[in-house]
Amino acid sequence: MLNTVSIITSPANLLMSKIHNSKLRMPFIVAQGEWDQWFDKATDVEAVKAMMRPYQDGILQSHGISKLITSRSENSNLPNVQNPFSNDLFG
Repeated sequence: MLNTVSIITSPANLLMSKIHNSKLRMPFIVAQGEWDQWFDKATDVEAVKAMMRPYQDGILQSHGISKLITSRSENSNLPNVQNPFSNDLFG
């Protein structure tokens, strides 16, 4: 057995289009009201395609994190790497 994972993407919503602005995509998020339909093997392809849309604007939040997260010379395995900081891009 080989354990794997895939990330399905959808077009970016307003927030994610500011973050992932070159390809205008975001991870696909199944809306809570559609979970049963998404996991139902009887759901037809057209219904699945209809669910694969950008997540509703105004629900997701973002914050910037330290550039230390991608450092190759410093230890980035520290909690403060994820501390939010003010960034006008995200409001």
